[in-house]
Amino acid sequence: MKKPIYFLFIGLILFSTSGCAAYFGVKQSKKQMDLAEQINRPADVVWEASLGAAEELAIAVDGKEFDGKKGFISGHTGELNFIRIHVEQLEPELTLVGIQARTSAVPWTNKGFKREFAQSIMEQIKKNLD
Repeated sequence: MKKPIYFLFIGLILFSTSGCAAYFGVKQSKKQMDLAEQINRPADVVWEASLGAAEELAIAVDGKEFDGKKGFISGHTGELNFIRIHVEQLEPELTLVGIQARTSAVPWTNKGFKREFAQSIMEQIKKNLD
């Protein structure tokens, strides 16, 4: 009975010290949004407003994907190395917008989150929808 518990304990130690746990933590931090709101507009309209906001806020776009219902814009500025705008249709007239604005993909290692800039992106998206 002691051997299975011993091997389980050793396995947990190896997992936590091998970097697997750190990788899992980084992966989870990239998925969580710094700011998210639901907007009562179709996804394609919100997508166009998001592209306009990125341009107006001088975000250098590194990549973008949109399939009509779900997409993202990734980019950077001089100060922020990791900016992502997520757009996802929840219903035909309801779209979720999530924003990440960080100094790095792993924010706790390099100054962290920039919630103020994420808020300015959201405000610009809403302004573009008016």
